[in-house]
Amino acid sequence: MKDSDVGLVLPNLYLGDSDCVVHNLIEMDDFIITEDPLNPNDENLWAVMITKGEYKNWVVRFPLVSLIDGELEFTYEVLYIPPEYENKEFVDVDLANYFSSVLTEVIETFHKTEGQVYVDRETGEQIVV
Repeated sequence: MKDSDVGLVLPNLYLGDSDCVVHNLIEMDDFIITEDPLNPNDENLWAVMITKGEYKNWVVRFPLVSLIDGELEFTYEVLYIPPEYENKEFVDVDLANYFSSVLTEVIETFHKTEGQVYVDRETGEQIVV
């Protein structure tokens, strides 16, 4: 992981089928969707606070999320790590797996509540689901 102006940014990596571990997570139990602490006045931006497990009390945001050819691509930034975790070493693949599980659940939550807007990448048109 490397430090940035906004927190920790993890390097790009690809998780193939053999690398993926699915975590069964539940919003309001394992994590909470909240406003983006870096842009609290923008209702379209959000972050996630992990509420239990190995990454308890971490705050993470997902600035770019897209679905390309059936594969989920995203970036994430760790905005806050509690002091007790600061000197601990983490494996990028484990973080990516956990955060992809969180993101998948967030997308499902937004989709169910119609809180997510889908846009065709080629035409720029909003897609109604």
